[in-house]
Amino acid sequence: LSDPNSVPRQLTLGTAMLQAGQLAEAKQVLESIVQKSPDNSAAHAELGRVLLQLEEYQPAIEELERALVGTPENMDVHQGLATAYVRAGNRDKAAEHQKEHARLRQQETQTVTVGRQEYDDDDALKIDIGELYVDIARVYVAAGMNKAAELLLLRASRMLPENIDCRQALAFLAAQQSRSFDAIRWMKEVAQLQPTEFSFAEEVARLYMDAGQPAEAEGALTAFVQENPQNVLALRSLARFYLEALGNVEQAIAFNLKALELAPTADAYASLAANYERSSQLDKAIEAMGKALQLDPGNTIYAQLLALLREKSQPEASADNLESR
Repeated sequence: LSDPNSVPRQLTLGTAMLQAGQLAEAKQVLESIVQKSPDNSAAHAELGRVLLQLEEYQPAIEELERALVGTPENMDVHQGLATAYVRAGNRDKAAEHQKEHARLRQQETQTVTVGRQEYDDDDALKIDIGELYVDIARVYVAAGMNKAAELLLLRASRMLPENIDCRQALAFLAAQQSRSFDAIRWMKEVAQLQPTEFSFAEEVARLYMDAGQPAEAEGALTAFVQENPQNVLALRSLARFYLEALGNVEQAIAFNLKALELAPTADAYASLAANYERSSQLDKAIEAMGKALQLDPGNTIYAQLLALLREKSQPEASADNLESR
């Protein structure tokens, strides 16, 4: 709750609410995540599970199918789809997913058998101890024993080179102590471990801004967009960054247009209209807001903004007429 912009933490919250039986609350949290991060397969999967328990079968199917796009061999998602399709009355689709679930289950069993044969006791023990350090560190942080927690997390980071939790916790502790560059270093490691998760790159950029380094923040965001050019959330965030942090309206409009090509939604057109207005391009602002209202005709805010834009353009039109006379 204290970090509403962190997708991984919000996903943990939504999953915990689901497990605790707080279905309405879990649905609200998870719907917020998929709006912010539409490519997050785990969030779609968890939301599908919630909707299934709420007996909203068709929405559950839609969310689980979206989850399957990113994780086509997720056994739990196939099992959820099999259940949802049965309850929705589509037994053919249910059988298809049940068959795939059985195949993946058999494949996993074979993998586990081979894995046990190659099991390395030393490496396994190192992983177990490292994860134990992370768990104990969480308790220390909750008790306000930050120094002891940090020592354990540092050990865990060396033992678990691909563990995200310990690095996020180290970044959090460093930021609390105003050690901006330590926080940045740890969050950059997290971002490198999850190169397609935008929330981590966005956090790196935020830390750079807190440290008074807007150029580095811009570099973190643009590097992510270059590697993930289809990520609509990242394009919109970069547009906001150019507008709010750097005051570069032209760049903001450019990235708004790129995001719009991938997802021509009403809010995207409204955002573009606001940028056009700020750059005094009122005709384009009116056109963009008009498209936003076409896509969401019941939105009274869009209607009011469109009326204000038209009213704002009238004095300019009148002045032009007087000048021509």
